[in-house]
This record gives sequence, C-alpha cells and structure tokens, in this order.
Amino acid sequence: MTIEEHIRLVLDRASIGTLYTVHEGNPYGRYMTFRSDGATLYTVTDKHSAKLMDIEKNPHVHVLLGYQPGTENNYLEFEGQVTDVIDDNLRMKMRNFFRLVFQKDATEVTLLKIEPSVIYLHTQDGSPAQKLVLPADL
Repeated sequence: MTIEEHIRLVLDRASIGTLYTVHEGNPYGRYMTFRSDGATLYTVTDKHSAKLMDIEKNPHVHVLLGYQPGTENNYLEFEGQVTDVIDDNLRMKMRNFFRLVFQKDATEVTLLKIEPSVIYLHTQDGSPAQKLVLPADL
C-alpha cells in the first residue's frame, strides 16, 4: 500500500483530532472534529473563540488525526495553514456536516480550511514516520 493510500484510509475513518495553534508564543491544542476533502481538512469553530484569534495572528497550525479504532492505530500529523473558504457550495456542504456536531446557529460559527504543506504518516509497525510533501493527489 502506498503512503497516499494509507493516508486516505486514515482520513476516511478518522474525524476526531487535535488542532494546535500558537497562543502567546506557545503551542496550544484543542480537540476538534474534522472532515477532509482530498488532503484538505475542514473544521468549525465559534466566531469568538480564542483559537480563531490565535489563527488570525498566525495561520500556521498542526493537526494530529487518527489513532483510533478502525485506523489500525495509524495516525497523521499535518503541518499547514488556515486559509479562507471561498466556494459557497463547499461551504454549505461542510456546514451541513458540522451542523450535526456543532449545535450553534450558523451565523455564530466559521468554517476553517486547513491546507497542509506536509503530512506525516505514523504506523505502529516500528518504522519511522513517512513524509508526504504536498501538493499530491489524495
């Protein structure tokens, strides 16, 4: 199985992860629910959240995703940055998915689009992490 196939398997099965931002010069992690479209991750947050303020100051983020039943205990590390969502159809598709997770009014949340520059695949077979530099087809 290729690294891309392993990554796709984890992305298809895992939705809970940790989003790390930089808060007052230090890493700060929060559990989040994610949805993927290819290698791009999406999540939602309250428009008044501390994490959104952190991202506005520094859009570079780190995400850990996977390591749960159904993923063979493989997990992914994403290095990337948060960018704006422009496509209204995609925005509505993701908002509908997250409405089940995030119960606030749609006007109180914002959709975060995380575009990775590097994805690391960690497997439990004792081998070193595999690195995928993007753009790549997933």
